[in-house]
Amino acid sequence: MARVHPVDRAAGVAFRRLPRHLRVFRDGWGAGLDEWLPLGGLPTEPDDLDISWGPAVLSKNVVGRHGTFLSHADHLPDVARTGHLYLVQPPGGYDRLVVLMAAWNDHGYATREGIAQLLTRRGIASVIPENPYYGKRRVFANQAIRTVVDFALMTQGAVNEARSLLLTFANEATTLGVAGYSMGGSLAALVAATAPHPVRAAPLAASYSPAPVFVYGALSGAVEWIALGPDGRDKLFKVLSTADVRDFPAPPLADRAVLAGANGDGYVPRDATEAIHRHWPGSQMRWFDAGHATLMLRRKELLVEAIADAMV
Repeated sequence: MARVHPVDRAAGVAFRRLPRHLRVFRDGWGAGLDEWLPLGGLPTEPDDLDISWGPAVLSKNVVGRHGTFLSHADHLPDVARTGHLYLVQPPGGYDRLVVLMAAWNDHGYATREGIAQLLTRRGIASVIPENPYYGKRRVFANQAIRTVVDFALMTQGAVNEARSLLLTFANEATTLGVAGYSMGGSLAALVAATAPHPVRAAPLAASYSPAPVFVYGALSGAVEWIALGPDGRDKLFKVLSTADVRDFPAPPLADRAVLAGANGDGYVPRDATEAIHRHWPGSQMRWFDAGHATLMLRRKELLVEAIADAMV
């Protein structure tokens, strides 16, 4: 068994020392939790999104364009109903496009934009959507996710919006895909399994469900367990387990999927990543000598290669 990377271990220590106003689920479960269970519950059919586009801007041989849309997730708080996205494409056009899902605490576009720019060199365009509750859609200051209900709304909103984006761009590219890192990878797996048509997928450093990440991984140190009560760990695991990609059939193009993981990951248990691989027949599993943080920060080219290979 590989040892946890020291950067991930240090992050776990830092999370445990967070002040209350920065802690996850600091306000407990939230009102009406049962209404949003299972977390993986989705409408049967997504709808097209009416995207209002800003001007296309060419910079450093990459074309970028901002867009906004009104989310079909009418259960979201008003400030989160307006969706924001960034389209990054090669200047000569594209026939492949991937939706890049947000990782935990991934506000704005900067982290994913670096991956998107590298993908343009391979002729692949990227749509980078902001999650509900993140970035310009932020509802609260400090910690964006204050209750488990907030997390439920963000999860369902992000997955449903990504499904709608894939439908909206269906006529813009011959090959569509979805990818993401960490929480973004888990969301990408859910999107691929429930997409309106077959899509390519690259879940990177992903878990089959958020449950083991929040209960057993480094991020568990950031949870305000006192607010969840004496049986909080067991109940949280059960609640978050209702967003489980294994509850859905493997996507039609599972044999084209490329998964990646870090041998020293302190956030996502190895078995949680391998669970997706086992559930998706024919999928490819790649392991790299890195930690959860360092794989994204220092080995980005490996992630880009995984996404590009899934889009072939």
